[in-house]
Amino acid sequence: MLNFKADNILITIIFILVLTLILNFIFTLSLTAASLSGELSTSVIYELESERWRDQSFLELDYQHDLNFDLNYYIKGALIFESYYQQDKKEREVDLELKEAYLNYYTDKIDWRLGRQSFSWGSSYNINPLNYFNPVDRNALDPFEARESVDGISASYYPAFDWQLTGVLTQHAEVDELQAAVQLIRRRWRGYDLAASVFSGNSLNVLPKPRQRNFYPAVNKVGFDFKGDFSSKNIGLFSEFVYSDYQNNGLENTNEIIIGMDYKFENNLYLLGQYYYQELAPAQASVNKLLIFRVEKPFAYFHNWELNLISDLKSGMSLVRPKLIFSLKEGLDLETGAVIKLNQKRESSLNQLNQELIYLSLSKYF
Repeated sequence: MLNFKADNILITIIFILVLTLILNFIFTLSLTAASLSGELSTSVIYELESERWRDQSFLELDYQHDLNFDLNYYIKGALIFESYYQQDKKEREVDLELKEAYLNYYTDKIDWRLGRQSFSWGSSYNINPLNYFNPVDRNALDPFEARESVDGISASYYPAFDWQLTGVLTQHAEVDELQAAVQLIRRRWRGYDLAASVFSGNSLNVLPKPRQRNFYPAVNKVGFDFKGDFSSKNIGLFSEFVYSDYQNNGLENTNEIIIGMDYKFENNLYLLGQYYYQELAPAQASVNKLLIFRVEKPFAYFHNWELNLISDLKSGMSLVRPKLIFSLKEGLDLETGAVIKLNQKRESSLNQLNQELIYLSLSKYF
């Protein structure tokens, strides 16, 4: 017997719509095309701070099926095996994770997406104040690059070629609350893409509150975003701004801003730099000021090296992530890298993102 809570409206809507589409699929059998891809990877990781070895293996599958010209579904799942070794102790974990699963339905003017999904609002590198919905996956090797999907509905309306209006309704990742947002995009305006958005829901970040373990305060947000190239040398320029109006006493309204530039040279050397300013909601809290740099370049035709640096201007701490990727053959990569903390400070926000580690991984893509 299925028992739905009265206040969990979104899950009920999703269940009904998914069931309707599944029944439609069963009775019409209008199958036209399907694609399957994935990754098989194994990694060995040494966590320097905890002095612990960890090995991780996973099989990740991406499956997309076109039911007809205007309807398809996408599923991304992973089977993960992890082992932890510390002195004489050993722990093993097995996890089956549904990372994304959604239905796409296309009409002449509106594209619908229903299910577990990720949103790519904002133009900055990894740190995205405009990503109102998907929390950072702090268990990933690189939390900046990994975000957790959420269950929801999105609809994108295209009134003209250069305009897009998107509405989103999701379930919060941690609390039983609905999140809603609307975004308006104007593309190719004098060489730039411009976007404005409004959001009403709860903070993605947990905040301290007496006698409450997990506090995700209610908040309304207004955001702006632009990206494009300036000058004849195609230098990229991008920025995000978010104003947050918290609805709880004791929390200050905040501003967040990112501004950055990137450029790719003729020898394929890629450079990116951005500045991030973040005001914090708790009263008497100081601000975060981060500088982020990324350098990337292929070598020997098929291989690649990358260096990421994040510096906390307030505390003086830095987080360095060097990475080497060797392409052994098509679809087979050997990767090694590390996370290094320089001038480590306990009060720095960078301490919450990653711990120091080194790793070696082998990945097969198909």
